[in-house]
Amino acid sequence: MKCIRDEKTCYEDGMIFLRLTYWLLALIGISVLCTGLDAAPAYAAEFDSPREHRLAYRAHKELENEDYEACLDVLSSYISENESPAATLFVLQAQAHSGLGQESKTLATYARAAKLYPENELILRNYAVTSQQAGRMTQAARLFERAQAQGGDAELLYQAGAAWFQTKHYSRAAKVIQQLIARRAEPKMEWVELLVYSLIQDRQWRQAENQLRNLLHDRPGNADLWRMLAHIRSEQGDLLGAASALELAYDIGHAGAKKWRDVASMYASAGVPMMAVRAMRKGMGESPEPELCWRMGRLYAQALRTDAAVEWMDKALARERRPGWLLEKAQMLYSHQRYAHSREAATAAAKAYPEVRGEAWMLAGYAAWQKQDWQTAKEAFALAAKVEETASRAAACLQTVNRILESQHKIRMADSSSGRPRMGSDAETGERAGVNQNRDHHS
Repeated sequence: MKCIRDEKTCYEDGMIFLRLTYWLLALIGISVLCTGLDAAPAYAAEFDSPREHRLAYRAHKELENEDYEACLDVLSSYISENESPAATLFVLQAQAHSGLGQESKTLATYARAAKLYPENELILRNYAVTSQQAGRMTQAARLFERAQAQGGDAELLYQAGAAWFQTKHYSRAAKVIQQLIARRAEPKMEWVELLVYSLIQDRQWRQAENQLRNLLHDRPGNADLWRMLAHIRSEQGDLLGAASALELAYDIGHAGAKKWRDVASMYASAGVPMMAVRAMRKGMGESPEPELCWRMGRLYAQALRTDAAVEWMDKALARERRPGWLLEKAQMLYSHQRYAHSREAATAAAKAYPEVRGEAWMLAGYAAWQKQDWQTAKEAFALAAKVEETASRAAACLQTVNRILESQHKIRMADSSSGRPRMGSDAETGERAGVNQNRDHHS
């Protein structure tokens, strides 16, 4: 016995979010009525007269022969002359129009049928799919919801959600899919995926993360889902969580070196430099470029691993001498209270690179100041005073250092003339001179 047959068509629409791949929208296709005389008992109640039954049979035969014009010849007069032809006749007529590529007439046929039979699930579903294929996604979404409400398969809600998603009604898409998921104890993964995508697009980050965790519970080896989680956490300002999710994604997906360096940057921004070092190592070859060596040195410096920082910075400098690098190394050593080494690096930078001479001599002077080496500090500030950009700052420092040296000289002279032994160190002398040693001199 012949029966109504659904011809399902599917397609996939791929889209990228912060470089994330979406696989969505597997959509059903137009249903086709297939009937014959031997099917009459099953559908006899649908027809108002034996004539309608005979018309349906003849029209179906023409469709089977792909003679769409003949099918329309059989049906058109009767459908146009009657106020409420059987729903089956509309389906046959619409299929004939569709076979001839007459999209607008197919839509018009289903529109009339839907008004006459607003509770007919097959009419509503076919009308939805036809609307979808015509690019009328909002109309398709509503029709899919109506079809499901008339007893259609729950899968129709997925089609509705997908259509709402395509029209960028993300909140509506999420609502529909949540209704669908609530009906099943074990919802399909593609349903949850669409819900997550909708929540992300609607910027409902917390709900999106909760749903994504459900997906990851079943698909822990899916790199795309971990990347999506990284994006969600990043949008919420959770850089550490984002970096850890991205690290898992790249471990699964065998990411390239640059991506690992991006993870390192995220860990560094999150204030976890040693995690950044671990990621950075995965982003470096056996013979890394000077720039990468320098980045590694910075990470170790951030982690307060001074010796390791110096080692990597020296590797970079051995292959490429940059004025800024040498000065930065001196600043790092100063901030780590390696004042003698800082002064050496700053002096080397000042002598080698005119473009950083002023700042380098200032740093050398400050480093000597921290060691109470006033004469060396005076010499460095005097050289910095000759550079226009640092002249005023250097002059102020020189004035202070000269007062300290003058005070030390007076105290020594007084002690010598009185025959008393010198009391206290030069540092104590500086303190007696009432000097305010301001050390916050550089960023």
